[in-house]
Amino acid sequence: MNKNSTSYKTPLTDVLKRRISLFNWILFFFSVALYLNTLGHKYSLDDELNTHMDPTVAQGFKAIPSIFASPYRTVSGNKGELSFGYRPLPKATFAVEAGIFGTFPRALFVVSHLFNVLFYALSVVLLFLVLRRLFNKIPIDLIFLAALLFAAQPTHTEVVASLKNREEILAFLGGLGAFYFLIQGVDTNKWKYFLFAGLSFLGGYLSKNSILPFLFIYPLALYMFKGVSLKKTGFITIGLILLTVAIQFIPKLWLPQVSRPLEIVENPLFGQVTFDQRIGTGLTTLLHYLKMSVFPYPMSFYYGYDMIPVRSVFSLLPLVALVLYGGLFLLAIKGFKKEPVFAFSALFFMAAISMYSNIVSPAVGIVAERFLFLPTVGSSILIALLIYRLAGYKEEKRESSIIRSERVYAYAAIPLIVWAFMTVDRNSDWKTLDTLYAADIDHLDRSVKANTQFAGRKLYGIFNQMRPERPSREDVELMEKHLLLALKVKPDYYDALNNLGSIYSTITGQYEKSIPLFKRAIEVDPKNTAAYVNLAFAYRQTGKINEALETYSQVITIDPKKLKAYFKIAEIYEQAGLMQKAIEINERAMTADTTSEVPYINIGNYYIRQKDTTTAISYWEKAVEKQPLEQLSKNLSIHWRLKGDKKKSAYYAKKAEEAKGVVIIHK
Repeated sequence: MNKNSTSYKTPLTDVLKRRISLFNWILFFFSVALYLNTLGHKYSLDDELNTHMDPTVAQGFKAIPSIFASPYRTVSGNKGELSFGYRPLPKATFAVEAGIFGTFPRALFVVSHLFNVLFYALSVVLLFLVLRRLFNKIPIDLIFLAALLFAAQPTHTEVVASLKNREEILAFLGGLGAFYFLIQGVDTNKWKYFLFAGLSFLGGYLSKNSILPFLFIYPLALYMFKGVSLKKTGFITIGLILLTVAIQFIPKLWLPQVSRPLEIVENPLFGQVTFDQRIGTGLTTLLHYLKMSVFPYPMSFYYGYDMIPVRSVFSLLPLVALVLYGGLFLLAIKGFKKEPVFAFSALFFMAAISMYSNIVSPAVGIVAERFLFLPTVGSSILIALLIYRLAGYKEEKRESSIIRSERVYAYAAIPLIVWAFMTVDRNSDWKTLDTLYAADIDHLDRSVKANTQFAGRKLYGIFNQMRPERPSREDVELMEKHLLLALKVKPDYYDALNNLGSIYSTITGQYEKSIPLFKRAIEVDPKNTAAYVNLAFAYRQTGKINEALETYSQVITIDPKKLKAYFKIAEIYEQAGLMQKAIEINERAMTADTTSEVPYINIGNYYIRQKDTTTAISYWEKAVEKQPLEQLSKNLSIHWRLKGDKKKSAYYAKKAEEAKGVVIIHK
């Protein structure tokens, strides 16, 4: 055992044991109470990424091997297939939930949110235990207060109330677990604890790489508070770094290549900026985090371009940030020996938030409340120290400090009550995606993506209703307002152009007004087929048939498997009475996608209209062999029964039975 470390083999006094136990229970129930109102929540922002909304996760236990063998997200769309990330552990927990509780949505809503709350409460208790083991020369009440402040921090609502962000909690738990075992290993000099630390860190990293700042925090803490030599600290750090490198690269042996385009609407620094602007904008985001760690208002579901504009390092806000962070860093260095808890906490905050500073690497969304989850450990300790300082406690003069406990509680009550109220209130915003959008959109007028997502959510709801109804004038005006806000900030944003064009063409019938928007969208992204399809529709509605045919042909050139374009061309030919051309284009569709049944159904329909039943039946039979189709199989069964072929009639009756409840989705 290190001679400078504090032994925990000495039994704790009964009084201290009872206090620690009491503090643990208070922290646990306080954390749970703050988030009890999330148990009635449903799914919200990005929950489709790793919850039961994912078809693989919904399979339950049998999905777990596939989850660990697959990337975090794979999706096909108008831009092709996107694949990125590797965070299997959070998805596995949701698969376990589905395996135990089934996939009944109402039950899973409660279960999933309950587990998020419990994981969070456990992380707060574990934080207290780690800090108690680390800071053995400061009042335990101060450590308890720091943990209370961390629990109440309103920026954590994005992590706890959002199921998708369970990954942050699990990464944090993994990091704290490793921290605890490292301290235990140093105190007892037993290597098994270092092994446990590595396994815990592995679990955290398999949840999310937001655990990485711990690689700086661990050696700093062990050196400052446990008296571990630089040599031993170096060995521990190198071991964890090698583990991190292994976790980072081993999955790449079986994962597909990362394909995740980064857009300016997510962060202006993804565009062309100078070094001076990169530093200036990064410092501005650091100032935002400093403010949000103390006064977290207003909070937003998304920031992105242009909520924090690109700035030169010599403009006012970056210079203010430089002074504040520079001053905090100098105070930490100055107090490294005399005020080690202050120094460590300040360095903790700066190290943890540096990952999201946008200086080394731009962050998706530029800023986010969830990015503050780990850094607020440092800021919570700093605020607790400030409260104790106001009450007369001085870290560098511990023996002579006289602390008025009632004064401490009075000072602490102010941030705790205010933050607790803000947390509970903010939770209600995360109830559903619609409530979240409605709560935040009015203060996100400069966010291109937020405004486009808000309007797109309403547009998607209209297009995907079982029985589409004409939207109200207010809804149309609201969608138009927010898309125009997005285009005011970024006139060449593809999604906003395409969505606004869709409103004019599909909802209001202003086809001529929609055409320039679709054309502009195509200029912005010539390889995205969505605007081409919409433009061709507008051309058809305005009688420009040749232009429509040409546009649908461009879709096929870009994406030969885009069957919708083939069928629209065939539809135009059929309406013009050019039946042979309609058949030919469907035959091309058969070649483009050999699994689709639709071309066979279409050709069968053409022949039946020409009263050629025999040929029509042959094509419909081929369609049924491609895909299970209940109604078509029933029709074929009836046809062959009337023809007196009992064998074929029975065959298609069986096909119809097999196809019951099967839903075919065509792209």
